[in-house]
Parts: sequence; C-alpha cells; structure tokens
Amino acid sequence: SVTEGHIDADVYREVKRLLAKAQDDSDAALRALRQTVAGIHPKVLSDIGLEAAVRYLASSSPMNVLVRVPIELPTMTEVVVAAGYFLVSEDLTNVAKYAPDSGVSVLLAADDELRITVVDEGPGGASITPDHGLAGMKERLAAFGGSLDVISPLGGPTTVSGRIPLLLRNGEFGVAMSTERKSA
Repeated sequence: SVTEGHIDADVYREVKRLLAKAQDDSDAALRALRQTVAGIHPKVLSDIGLEAAVRYLASSSPMNVLVRVPIELPTMTEVVVAAGYFLVSEDLTNVAKYAPDSGVSVLLAADDELRITVVDEGPGGASITPDHGLAGMKERLAAFGGSLDVISPLGGPTTVSGRIPLLLRNGEFGVAMSTERKSA
C-alpha cells in the first residue's frame, strides 16, 4: 500500500514481478505468432513464390482483380512471403464481402520493404477499428516490424497499403540469403 507517498516494498516487488511476467508473456506471444505464420503458409508459396501465388488468388476470385508487379521481386524468406500472401488474401476476402462488384488492383513491389497495395473501387468508408479485420491485419504486420495504412473516403476508392521490412529485427533476414559462393 501507499503511505504518505511511499510504496510498500512488498507491493513494489509484486508489481515489478507482474510487469516482468507481462513482458515475458508478450515476447513469447510474438515468437509464437512468427512461428505460426512461418509454419502455416500455403505450399504454393514455397513452390511458386509470392507473385505467382497472388496471381493465383486473383484468378480464383469472383471479382475482376488486376495484379501488377513492375519489377521482379527478390527471393524473400518464407515469413515475409507468408505475411504478404495473407495480407492480400484477407484484403481480397474483405473486398468480396463489402464491395463484391468492384474492380480490384494489387501492386507488389520491394526495395528495403515488401510493399503491397490493394485498391478497390467500392463505396469506401473502411477504417481500422479495434477487434475487426483490418485491425487484425495491422497487428500481424506490426509483429514483423511492418505497417498497414488504410485510405478510404466515402464514395471510394479504398486503398490498403502494407509494408514488411526485408531486414527484420534481431538480425532475421526477410530476403533469402544464398549459401552458394560464386567462383571467380
């Protein structure tokens, strides 16, 4: 308890212990999320890569989806590819649910980040609301140091832009590193 501005030593130790446990639990949850995303990615990603997998999603969609990849994507780690794939998949699912008759374009590009932009010609009005789909997408990208932005004025269009760094924290590479050496 607090007496005249002083905190009881036992209370202080308990608060400190609870905060340390919360931090440990948070770190464990982040590791688990990264392992889950790395472990559940569709086989098609390993077989054909992100661009082809996204083109397959587009061709399977009941909507008219145009995929643009202006420059060949680098070979990326499975974690980055899976996160990108799921972003596109979830966003196309949202568009099919809320604006099924709209045209959709998907742009994939990479520099120091994988950049994914999905634009639909629906009615707009989308926003990141706690405990809803876009908030979940934003949280998943944040787990990899990425970000999600939504621009969706009433009347449309809606633009969802995700970014995932190719050089992840803690020395984890998002670009697949070759183990082969070129001979001179």
